[in-house]
Amino acid sequence: MTLSISPLSQDDFEQVAAITLHESQIPFAGTAQEFLAADNPTIPRFVVKQGEQVIGYFRLDLDFSVAHSFLHS
Repeated sequence: MTLSISPLSQDDFEQVAAITLHESQIPFAGTAQEFLAADNPTIPRFVVKQGEQVIGYFRLDLDFSVAHSFLHS
């Protein structure tokens, strides 16, 4: 089965909401409900699919270096 990554769409919401993460992963990825509620243009959301089934999700913080001064030289 093929894996793919795509931007989160409204059609993915139901499948994302059904995902449960191990509690050790929640500080990094957030719960599915937090992921779906977080709508920030500088932190785009993506889903990982196996075929048509959503099997994971993640965000990319495009402004991470702006918000975290330890990254500046």
